[in-house]
Amino acid sequence: MPRGGLDSLLRESIRRGYWREKEGLIAKKWERVTKVTARLDDFAPDPMVSGRFQVNVTPEDADTIFVSEAGPPDQQTATKLDGRIYETAAPAAWFLAVDSTGAASTGDVCEWRAPLRIKLDAKRNASSWRLSLQGLPRAANIRISFDGTDPRNAPPVSPGEIDAPNGATQVRALVELEGKFSFEETARLAPAGFEFDPNAQTTPVKPDSPATMTS
Repeated sequence: MPRGGLDSLLRESIRRGYWREKEGLIAKKWERVTKVTARLDDFAPDPMVSGRFQVNVTPEDADTIFVSEAGPPDQQTATKLDGRIYETAAPAAWFLAVDSTGAASTGDVCEWRAPLRIKLDAKRNASSWRLSLQGLPRAANIRISFDGTDPRNAPPVSPGEIDAPNGATQVRALVELEGKFSFEETARLAPAGFEFDPNAQTTPVKPDSPATMTS
């Protein structure tokens, strides 16, 4: 072979699908099994605003992808994905890659789960604190406490704007779906009539004091 000939042979054989490279090794023979991966598109529009997710779907050794939002897809009834991007507002989706030529056997189903997120905004008006709550996915339950206690056991509340009850000191909010919880968002509520004085003396920070990260 000429100089670099072996490298050229490897690249071309892999490109045409005769050989396969995996974990630094070249395989001349292997069992072809389909595979599919699903990943949230980080550059898509903010799902917190739209309530919808864009999922990038990548098949391997397959030319057809079946998708379902109600469990593993049935090839007889499930929808075929058109393209490689799936948009949904559902909390979960399942993908199955199939080789229509039969050259590769059908592999495992890929399960995608939407991230659990909570957005909390607190604003003071003339008489109370006004809270704005939004959760992802939209099907998740928003749970909130107003006295600093763990909100996991609090009853669900509707998304949107609500007034904090009188005497509320600290808001802790999260979303819950099927027993799984998001990270918390917190906000401290100053009592009525409290005004922050930027010139007031503050307690100096002690470098050796312990600290707790809550979110």
